[in-house]
Amino acid sequence: MKKILLIIGIIVAAGVMIIPMYFRSQDKALSPEGKVVYESGEHQLAVFYSRPYKRGRLIFGGLVPFDRLWRTGANEATVFSTDEDIHINGKLLQSGRYQLLTIPHKDHWTIIFNSDIPGWGINLQTNEVYHNKRADVLITDVPVQKLKTTTEQFTIAMAEADAKLNLYFEWDETQVIVPIELR
Repeated sequence: MKKILLIIGIIVAAGVMIIPMYFRSQDKALSPEGKVVYESGEHQLAVFYSRPYKRGRLIFGGLVPFDRLWRTGANEATVFSTDEDIHINGKLLQSGRYQLLTIPHKDHWTIIFNSDIPGWGINLQTNEVYHNKRADVLITDVPVQKLKTTTEQFTIAMAEADAKLNLYFEWDETQVIVPIELR
């Protein structure tokens, strides 16, 4: 009898560990990891994020509600890193690694750089975005632009424009551009 209970206990314990790993792997299949790197001279900036697909869904104002904190992608927290001090939309951001959060609004987005980087982007019990407000380092607002074509997969990009660097967020018919000034 003790052997049977031990075997059942081992099976249950294994299931408790394996089932969450299975679901996380399925999430990553639907929202694969992405990496954006900008290197020029002494400058190196990078963004690590997960890239969900639209798949026929209403994105902003639907899957991603307006006026609520969004982890800016899926799965693990989106991480922005810079190896030197930069200016984001005119505000100083010191070199380091940051959780990149956003609050999409209809006409603008609030962009948040936070020094507290969790392993997963949300609390799996409450389904709330992980956000330690005391660790907010930089908060700025940028306008929303409507795209002429639909972007099926959430995309973050960096590109030079007008002697500056821009950080782009695109998904569905929405584009947001965050200006970055390098020293």
